[in-house]
Amino acid sequence: MNFVRTLVQEETGLKIDQPEPRGGTTSTGSVARRAFSNDSNFIECIMSVVGIEHKDPLLKVHTQLSAILRIFNSDRKIKTGEFGNLCRNTYPLILDSFSWVNISPTLH
Repeated sequence: MNFVRTLVQEETGLKIDQPEPRGGTTSTGSVARRAFSNDSNFIECIMSVVGIEHKDPLLKVHTQLSAILRIFNSDRKIKTGEFGNLCRNTYPLILDSFSWVNISPTLH
């Protein structure tokens, strides 16, 4: 895991899942917004680690999590049924595609 953290930090400047001096970690909403923004090469970094065989599900998960974050942080009215479906469909996609991933309690 340290290899992934180092690679992401070197390639994107994002410090992920590292302890903060005053408690907590660097995995904040601000870091997530940057990782899931269109101008980030975060997804390319992760893809270089997990391999090309995971490209399609990784891109789908990235797109869906990006949408969830943007909707969640929006001040517009949302269609809660459709938003709920997006969330409910993303979670099993992560579990089925990446069984080795430990999903943070703050995500699920």
